[in-house]
Formats: sequence, C-alpha cells, structure tokens
Amino acid sequence: SHETDLSIAVQLLDCAIADLSAYREHFEESKQAAQGLSEKWGLARPLRTLGRER
Repeated sequence: SHETDLSIAVQLLDCAIADLSAYREHFEESKQAAQGLSEKWGLARPLRTLGRER
C-alpha cells in the first residue's frame, strides 16, 4: 500500500540522514586518512574540497 511505501521511504531517509550526519562529524578524520594514504601511495596531489571552489 501507499502508506507502507511511505513508511519504508521515511525509514530509509532517516538512515541516510544518520549516516550523512556521522560522516560529516568525522569528515576531517576521513580526509586526513585519505591524504595519508595518497602520500603513502605516491599520489602527492592535494585533495580538493568541493563546494568551496564554486
């Protein structure tokens, strides 16, 4: 039914919001880890932060 579909959609959106919030809270840690790996692998190209360049 439409109510069931809507309920599932709401649950999925809640999960997506929680995942994105957790990622946002730990973004700097993830960025530093990625930079460390890129240096270790010889990819010294600096990472860009999208959105700030626009």
